[in-house]
Amino acid sequence: MSTLLYTIDPEGDNISALSATVQDGAKALQYFPSNDIHRQQATPHRASCTNIYKTKDQRFFHLHGIFNPLVSASYRTDIAEGSMNPDPSLESVGLPKEMDARSLEEAWKPYIDAVSSKDSQEMQHLASEVHRQAGTICWTTEEYKASKHGKANAHVGLWEVREHANPGQPATWWQDAPHTCAQRPLGGLKIVDLTRVIAAPSITRGLAELGASVMRVTAPHLVDFSGLHCDLNWGKWNSHLDFRKPEDREKIRALILEADVVVTGYRPQVLDKWQLGEEDILELCKDRKGGIVYVRENCYGWHGPWAHRSGWQQISDAVSRHHESQQHRRG
Repeated sequence: MSTLLYTIDPEGDNISALSATVQDGAKALQYFPSNDIHRQQATPHRASCTNIYKTKDQRFFHLHGIFNPLVSASYRTDIAEGSMNPDPSLESVGLPKEMDARSLEEAWKPYIDAVSSKDSQEMQHLASEVHRQAGTICWTTEEYKASKHGKANAHVGLWEVREHANPGQPATWWQDAPHTCAQRPLGGLKIVDLTRVIAAPSITRGLAELGASVMRVTAPHLVDFSGLHCDLNWGKWNSHLDFRKPEDREKIRALILEADVVVTGYRPQVLDKWQLGEEDILELCKDRKGGIVYVRENCYGWHGPWAHRSGWQQISDAVSRHHESQQHRRG
């Protein structure tokens, strides 16, 4: 929740994350420009695309097109900092990209009607396979554990460690740094941060606060959750590289060759097309003195039939921890 608690004071502006003034929203955009490329929360209708709605077969489906709970409550277009594009999710339920709504409840009504006309499995197919959007049936914990995907991940804890032995790279410490201390024990550790939005940036934020040198790399054409940058980019360097350009791919490989850790937060195979997948990074670094740690964060894990799906933290909650109390939630 620290993303909602920050206050910045550039040149005496004193801007708070929870500020309710239009003026503060405009000031914040000077320091953290919006990457809301697709107008995710420009209207109540578009913002309501992310919500839990009841399906025709009396299940619940977490429709997902945007993410910013703070802005969703107020529909402040001056500071709307979304992270996704609701258009495909709107298409999946047969709703137009724009609709007038005078209240939050009025904005929900078309979604309630649209989702209630489809079975949950049809909604899952439309979201995951047709429109490639995050979205999930709300399964109970027991149902998740009994599913093929749940069984495929039953052996996994909070993380997995896989070792790739290389006799030419014995275990070693990272480079010494003069600012290493008990409060910042990771001083000198170099990390390339290929992450966006919340979950994976949170990993590298913690490493930066412990003293690591973190270079976060995003692309100017990708949507991002800009409103969280003040908190989740705390202590990091930031840069833009477009992996579609050969020269930028060479730059990221040069950064990785100098790094101790690479952290990614993309779905399986997404980075492989740019030769930046796990095997590519191991091959790139195989002849240098020290090895490399390759960290991958993914909503559904790396095993089972759902591993390829898009997803965020709320999606992982809905897919495996649904309770009867959710019947009293919106929709």
